[in-house]
Amino acid sequence: SLEELQTRREKILAAALSCFAEKGFQATKMLDIAHKVGMSVGNLYNYFKNKDEIVEKFASQELERLIEKLKEEPIENKETERDSLRRFIKARLDAKHARIVLEVISETVRSERMANIVRQFDHQWRKALLVAYERSGLSHEESRYRIERDMCILDGLSLRILVHPTLDQDKLIDQICDLMMD
Repeated sequence: SLEELQTRREKILAAALSCFAEKGFQATKMLDIAHKVGMSVGNLYNYFKNKDEIVEKFASQELERLIEKLKEEPIENKETERDSLRRFIKARLDAKHARIVLEVISETVRSERMANIVRQFDHQWRKALLVAYERSGLSHEESRYRIERDMCILDGLSLRILVHPTLDQDKLIDQICDLMMD
């Protein structure tokens, strides 16, 4: 059934991400993912042709999730906005998530297909943020530059949590919220 197919694809995605975080993108083989999810590698190829396709599916789902979150969380006041931003930043400070992000980004150096997947994700995410920023009252020009500034900050969190895992996350989150909400 369609539901079983979707459930199996979700399990494969979770297994792949776990393998990428543990072993790295390059070192992970389709066989590793198949073993982690408990299926034969031949069966795995019925769901995904290769690791790039797995990343592409994950990026697509992540983009949908982020855009839905932007749409569903109306900003009623500054405190609501700050709470939402805190949750978003906190999720970026997860070490497993950070390893996966850095693995995928480093793969863009070796693979033009992976570079295109990442660029497309970035482009679509910036478009969605532009609408949200303009909705909050910023001009188009202000929104464009604020998006780039904020994305630099958020993308850098993946590196910071891996390089300095004992940093005071709550203090850092407060400072980032102050900067991004100025």
